This record gives sequence, C-alpha cells and structure tokens, in this order.
Amino acid sequence: MRLLLYTRPDCELCDAVAAIARSLGAEIEPVDITEDIGLLERYGTRIPVLRDPDSGRELDFPIDHAKLAAWLDEPS
Repeated sequence: MRLLLYTRPDCELCDAVAAIARSLGAEIEPVDITEDIGLLERYGTRIPVLRDPDSGRELDFPIDHAKLAAWLDEPS
C-alpha cells in the first residue's frame, strides 16, 4: 500500500511514523507541506498525517504501531 505522509523538514515525529508504516509494509511518499500554502493551512498543526491517496482516508498523530495496523486493516 502506498501512503502519503504530510510532513515538514526536520520532523522527527514524521520520521518515526514513516518507520512504523514501513515496518507494516507500506510505501511512504513524503509531502512537504511547507511548499504549498493550502497544505500548510490544512496540515500545519496536525502533522504527521498519513493519507491513503486511493480512499482519501487520513490518520492523524498520535500514531503508534497498533493504531496504524488497525487503520490499515479497516476497509477503504
């Protein structure tokens, strides 16, 4: 599964979420919100946020292994 990870430079929480997602078999595509004012306004206080680009579902921080695994198992 490919997931978008809304992030910003030097976001250690985002790196941790990416590592958890990869450990569960997800392919992560980082999206730097600082390069788009619309994304910055939408996600600025919410990052890290994972998004399934196929279904549009999003998972906000706090994200741990169990929470992400359950989210990935939910039907789209």
